Amino acid sequence: MKLSEIRTAVTDRLNSVRDWIGENVIGDDRDYGTGGTDRRMRDYAVLGGAAGTVVGGAAGTALGFQAQAADAIREEWVPRSIDDPTLTGYHESITPDIERTCTTEWHTDSNGNRYSTETCTERTRGYWHNFSPRIEHTKVGEYTEPRFVHGSFWEPLGAGVAGALLGGVTGVALGAGIAALRNSLEKDEPPKQAPPLDKERREEVRNLAGNAVLGGAVVGAGAGAVLGAVAGGREMAAQEVHSRTWSVPVTERRYLGDIPADHYDWFYPWHDDWSHGRSAVHREAPVLARDGTPQMRDVSGTFETGRYGPVAGGILGGMIGAGVGVASGVAVGVAARMLADRPSASREAAEETAGAPLETGQGPATAEEETSQA
Repeated sequence: MKLSEIRTAVTDRLNSVRDWIGENVIGDDRDYGTGGTDRRMRDYAVLGGAAGTVVGGAAGTALGFQAQAADAIREEWVPRSIDDPTLTGYHESITPDIERTCTTEWHTDSNGNRYSTETCTERTRGYWHNFSPRIEHTKVGEYTEPRFVHGSFWEPLGAGVAGALLGGVTGVALGAGIAALRNSLEKDEPPKQAPPLDKERREEVRNLAGNAVLGGAVVGAGAGAVLGAVAGGREMAAQEVHSRTWSVPVTERRYLGDIPADHYDWFYPWHDDWSHGRSAVHREAPVLARDGTPQMRDVSGTFETGRYGPVAGGILGGMIGAGVGVASGVAVGVAARMLADRPSASREAAEETAGAPLETGQGPATAEEETSQA
């Protein structure tokens, strides 16, 4: 295959994708614009949500960079309890095994029309019996382990996602609220509906919407990847590495006892639960000395405070940026469709006004009236 043929095939494929995206953004002929109250509600909600996502994502990312610059690491020693498990009984769950059988019968009414009726019966074939251990824990000691936490929870990527979500929800609510207010103010007016766009104008709007979404995704992914890589680079530049040694309890896999085995029974359990066997219960438990105190051992660990690096930041940032870019393209496409409808509606209103009968005394002066007035 020649290079020109490959280029043509790729271009055709991109154009088809663009057209499909554009069609889904602008909707059917009367899906967007100055039409009914339902369409206005959708218009404003989609436009507000998309715009809010873009603004919120940008604002969140900016605030995330500020929080990252002011971040500080602090060391904490977290208390942990050492608990010794004891088997104190068991819980039983009984689930009926129900068999449903349906039969279909065909009938003919007095007019010769055939119809069917379905009759279903249910019967309980048996019962599933499931058992789970009931375990209580007794505190036999405690210890502490180190943890390094960020003074600021937010960083650019997390703040960008949170801002985009918050902005999107707020934009949808705000757009829907404005639409509801307009609908309530115009509820007594006759419904207005813009005529469908002509084919050429519709293709222009469709192509604009498709290009805006694709372009927004590409530009957003690129910008997000750059910002994510920068954020990851700052994380690694400010990273701290700490080594600590602390004591933890020695544990073992301990046998605690038995509970009845799970089983299936044909009748409701009026018999002994233990008649179908036993299941052993094991749990992780501390090794106790003769005086009941837990045995301890020393462990060491290294803690790195960096949350992500440039590569992971670039990948995640690109994904976030692509989403925000798509939202911006949707906003542009919906706005273009709404604006394309309005001139048509304005012309229709002007034509209706021009064709309306004039009231007495309000029409333009004729030549004879001008002469008489002179």
